[in-house]
Amino acid sequence: MEKLALEPHPEHQEVLQELDQGGMLYVFVRVGVETTLERNQITSDHVGHLFHQLLQAGILSTSQFFKGVLLLLLMLLLMLLLLLLLLPANRFFKLL
Repeated sequence: MEKLALEPHPEHQEVLQELDQGGMLYVFVRVGVETTLERNQITSDHVGHLFHQLLQAGILSTSQFFKGVLLLLLMLLLMLLLLLLLLPANRFFKLL
């Protein structure tokens, strides 16, 4: 993801267009946001700039962007719910 943000190539645009044809750009957004959460601020800025460029160019629609972000939030919510169900209450509140 970071390489795509730093070094755009024609092949990258082809991949994005293929994802768009299948209506799968939201997966690209989800993975992009998810991986930048684990990285430094500079990487997050680059990927955010890439998303901005894709939105401005019309390659990425706002609905696909928000669908990807929503999917990530739902996954995080499910993980939190599983944590609540699997951990005894006293251990969970110690984690907070």
